[in-house]
Amino acid sequence: MTSFRAGHPSLRCLFCIAAGPRVGYGHLMRASALARCLDMEVAIALRGGRAARQAASAVAPLVDGPEAWRTADVIVVDDPNHRAGARWVARARRAGLPVVSVHDDIRVHDASVAVIGALGVPAPRTATPLLYGTRYYLLDPRIAGARHLRADRAATPAPVVLIALGGGQHVVAVAQSLVDAILAHRPDADIQVAAGFAAGERPSLRGARWLRVRTGLTRALLAADAAIVAGGVTLYETCALGVPAVAMAVVPAQRPAIRAFARAGAVIDAGDVSSSRAAIAAAAAGVSRVLGNRRLRQSLARHARQLVDGQGAARVARSVRALVAERTRRCA
Repeated sequence: MTSFRAGHPSLRCLFCIAAGPRVGYGHLMRASALARCLDMEVAIALRGGRAARQAASAVAPLVDGPEAWRTADVIVVDDPNHRAGARWVARARRAGLPVVSVHDDIRVHDASVAVIGALGVPAPRTATPLLYGTRYYLLDPRIAGARHLRADRAATPAPVVLIALGGGQHVVAVAQSLVDAILAHRPDADIQVAAGFAAGERPSLRGARWLRVRTGLTRALLAADAAIVAGGVTLYETCALGVPAVAMAVVPAQRPAIRAFARAGAVIDAGDVSSSRAAIAAAAAGVSRVLGNRRLRQSLARHARQLVDGQGAARVARSVRALVAERTRRCA
């Protein structure tokens, strides 16, 4: 079937995900990470608008119709809307397909396997087999491969600060204020702002530059002396690489993870973007602390790397392949 991205000639995985400026693009990033670890053909059934479709089509072919379900061997659901996700799962069940559901909270679906890799989420009481904990957080496998490249280093004359707050329009809304606040503390900082998937023209930045990448932030994170991140996928990437980071939630659902990482000494918690002025001031002050204190940088990096090793996608991929193998045996 040509609508699936090439992989194993006889196995097909259909990802059912949501993405867009409001819901973010972390679910798409997780699908891409898992797809890299699956020796299967992959396709995406998407809940999202034009911007999301454009971003998702760069990861795998988009499908919308019964043919994809009839020819898939396994379904992976990653949709933050519980009702929408439940519809995906029910459809997979009706088709007699094994289904893996990925969650950031305790409300898991009646799936073959549920994955909760987010920190700060209590283990749910469920009969669904569970892959639980940051060992199963879905990150691009290239992150794990790059961990050895990250070296602690003394502050440089122009320390590099990366602002990576996800892929929505909020990035444009707060970027200049964050840059101004950081430069008030550290006028020597070399500041880059990841543009993410935000659509439309971006305003010029004073004292910083937009970083436009569609293949991941690994290189930019490796080069950064400090980072400001939201509570989504990039937070886990930052921790896996050991980049000293300040975290600020862009949606309420990100608060539990940020609090948990901060309690573990892995990041500095700057609060919520919604509190704008206070959060921006706290984030800039946190970056200043990080850049001025090598011992703090080392402590944050050490605790962060202990929590996230970057190999979650490979572990989940093994479970997905086991589900397909079991279905094959039953059908033989």
